[in-house]
Amino acid sequence: LPAFLSVRDTIPSGMSYVSGSFSSNVSLDLDISGEIKFNVTLNPGSSLVASYKLRALTAGRKDNRVYVNGTLSASASVLVTNPPSGGSGGSGGHSGGSSGSGGSGGSPSCGYIPPPSSNPGNPSKPSNSNDYVLNGIPIVLVSLGSQGIKIEAYQSGGSGSSPAQPSTSGSSALALITVDISASPTKAETGSNIAFLVNVSNIGEGAYEGLEVQVDLTPGLDYLIGSSKLGGVKVEPKNDRNVLKWKISKLDQKSSLEISFLAKLIATAGSFNVVASAATASDSVIISVKPKEVAAPQPQPQQVPEVVELEVSGSSSGRVGSVTITLTSPTGANSVRIVANLNSLKYVPDSAKLANMPAKTDVKGNSLSWLISISKGGKAVITFNVEPSSDEVTSGEVNVFLPDFGKQKSVTIKFEAKQMVMGPSLEIKLPQIPIWIFLLPLLAIPVVLAYKRRGREAIVMDYDALRRAVERGMIEDLVRRYDIYIPQETFNKVSKDHKLMRTLEKYLIGRSLRVERVLSDVSIEGFDDEVAAVMSLAQRRNTFAYLGKEEAFKKLRSKGLRVKLVKEGKPPSLELNIPS
Repeated sequence: LPAFLSVRDTIPSGMSYVSGSFSSNVSLDLDISGEIKFNVTLNPGSSLVASYKLRALTAGRKDNRVYVNGTLSASASVLVTNPPSGGSGGSGGHSGGSSGSGGSGGSPSCGYIPPPSSNPGNPSKPSNSNDYVLNGIPIVLVSLGSQGIKIEAYQSGGSGSSPAQPSTSGSSALALITVDISASPTKAETGSNIAFLVNVSNIGEGAYEGLEVQVDLTPGLDYLIGSSKLGGVKVEPKNDRNVLKWKISKLDQKSSLEISFLAKLIATAGSFNVVASAATASDSVIISVKPKEVAAPQPQPQQVPEVVELEVSGSSSGRVGSVTITLTSPTGANSVRIVANLNSLKYVPDSAKLANMPAKTDVKGNSLSWLISISKGGKAVITFNVEPSSDEVTSGEVNVFLPDFGKQKSVTIKFEAKQMVMGPSLEIKLPQIPIWIFLLPLLAIPVVLAYKRRGREAIVMDYDALRRAVERGMIEDLVRRYDIYIPQETFNKVSKDHKLMRTLEKYLIGRSLRVERVLSDVSIEGFDDEVAAVMSLAQRRNTFAYLGKEEAFKKLRSKGLRVKLVKEGKPPSLELNIPS
């Protein structure tokens, strides 16, 4: 016979039906209001298959996550027998069953619980012409992590004289377990401690007994013994190679429990998925290894080398000359030392001005010096006046150099000849003096010249000879005995050697060490222009060239040139004879 089924699926608390998700192989009129209700008539051998979705409404981190896809099915394998007589007065009948399945995670979490029934016998003819209908209500439970069974009363009835079959009733609540795991921090350096928090909740209608919570730390983490707390109480888990397990004897409905513990990050690279599970629920958190931050060395601010440009000009009016020193610096410069040496000239006192203001001038004999600073892109102009050193002088030279920057410029000042005042002629009668009396001064001239020659001889030195002379303590004796000349090429090398320049500065200012420009007419194969310039200057001065390189000394001496070698070593006792 056809079977009339009235199906009701009570939606568990904390879940809701997903609108539009119901589908079936039979057209149905649905009534969804707290439960899914529909009626269907099935012929023998036919079946109903329906599916739908439920969504969790629990508060917390799992809001609105779809937990299950519920599926129910029913069939019309119904056997009808003569209704027994009984006190209920209703019609009687027995039903067959239907079954349902559904869920997620690989195990069914949707269970259809058939009503209790006796083993069906062979169908028999009804005792009267009345049709018998099935008015029992199959119950379909759809949930995640179903651990209990809910059985509602089922009763079938009909008209007849036989007593009704006894009905079976009973009830059992359903527990629904969720688990959530979080960690702080989720990205850390090797050796850092990670704090984990596991929240286990029962959002179902019944208690859960004997719940086991498991956390798999993976090989990248190591549990710190003594750090575990279960519900705020220190409880050590069972630890099997960093797979931690806690036993919860009973978790009541609508209650939750927190588990906290620490683990050390022992991995040196990569990411690790830590999984927490309880019943059929699970959650995970990813822990990543952060490379150790190596403090990058602070970049040292690059010091831009100071640049100073030098220009010197001069003019004269009558017997007074004016010198202008112009300094410019695109980078700016502090403590710029300017030295001016006067040759055949003398400084006019208090005439120096800087930016039209009196300039502080250090005057030492015929040497003037200033110390100034120049702003970036700025310019400084120093002016001063000079006079001829004697009445006979008609021109003089001003040598200006910057010791710290290796710059040198010269300017020649020309003057008008001094007018000689002519007086009236005087007629003086001198007594007769023997002529040999007037010849006596001539006898002293060779003596004076010889003494002068022996006192101040000129020599020429290169950079290496100067450096060795300073190192050996010879320089003081040399400048006392000789006038030392160096070519411009040697001065350029000295100006770059700040230590040597500081030592020789006083000799440059005092004119004991003089710089001369020379056009080299000597070419020495295998050596730089400095050696050629030194030899050219020595030939022009008709004197010895002091060299510091033994190879150059040997080569030039073999050519018959007048050279001497300043050797390395301790200060020697200097020769007293003048070079010849």
